[in-house]
Amino acid sequence: MAWQISSIVFTRLALLLLLFSGCSSRQTDNESTQSNRSGETIKIVLDSADDDRLIAFYFGSYLNPDEKLSDLVEFKNGSWWMLGPTKSSGDAHLAALYAAAGCDAELDWDELETQVIASYYQVRQAPVHVDELASKIGDWKSEDWFSHELNGQMTTFKRRLSIRKEALFAAIDKMDALSSDVVYAVGTAIVGEHLENDVVVETTAMIKRSDNYWDYFAYGPDGQLTGKVKKEPEDLTVPTKCVGCHFGDRLFEPERSFPSESRPGPNGKRSLYVADNFKNPTISKTISEHAKRSDHVLGLYATLFLSDLNARVRKNTATTRELEIAEKLGISRISN
Repeated sequence: MAWQISSIVFTRLALLLLLFSGCSSRQTDNESTQSNRSGETIKIVLDSADDDRLIAFYFGSYLNPDEKLSDLVEFKNGSWWMLGPTKSSGDAHLAALYAAAGCDAELDWDELETQVIASYYQVRQAPVHVDELASKIGDWKSEDWFSHELNGQMTTFKRRLSIRKEALFAAIDKMDALSSDVVYAVGTAIVGEHLENDVVVETTAMIKRSDNYWDYFAYGPDGQLTGKVKKEPEDLTVPTKCVGCHFGDRLFEPERSFPSESRPGPNGKRSLYVADNFKNPTISKTISEHAKRSDHVLGLYATLFLSDLNARVRKNTATTRELEIAEKLGISRISN
């Protein structure tokens, strides 16, 4: 314990010395700069219309489940501020994030992104191999998982997306109506396998965090953790490019047009490869799952599941639990 405390104290003292020495040649009356040199707060300047959510996700990534966002950042006088090393954790990654602001006492997007990319997997304790991921979340190739394949805009590869059936049931159980938000429980995992000639060449994973955001991980053809996902013309960096799409409001094909077929894109066909019993226009339109992305999820998992449930209700093959869901959401009264 003593060496841990000494390490934290040393990290803080070294950081403060760096800030004093690096900025001593500049003179300013700026109050925030002076407080930065005293180990207090630095201003976070992302210049985004979505600062609140971005700060909650990125800074929340550095927190333990028992810590609060207010332990690390605060909102005052119309701006977000990161607490200095004397107030926040002595973690080396946080110290580096704080130091990245430099002498102007402002942490901009480029500085934040650089530090996040360098430390995200470490602070989130990402499984380093797909085998370790499977040990953590379960075997997504088993019958306990709901899977479908598609070609879309994220990558040139065909994708196989999987989510545990029980996670779907739990989310759907919380819906009061077919138009309700689809919100998944903490710990829910969604896996995407990227296929080339039916061989998995990349794997992506989303895991629901205790702060109700998702972690994003990616694995290469060797199964090892990787910081980028292949895409034309430029690879996608994890997690920053993931967040850009999942937090945004842009609609992507083929989810946007489903259950109708979308037009081919620059890389060819864009389609969900599912049977007709998964295609119910009324259910798709009512849930509006992709457009609402109420839980930062872009896929049509509940839409497909409930469309298939509707078909099984009409064929009298649904289970008692499924019939109860169908009745509550009014699915049993939908024909197409």
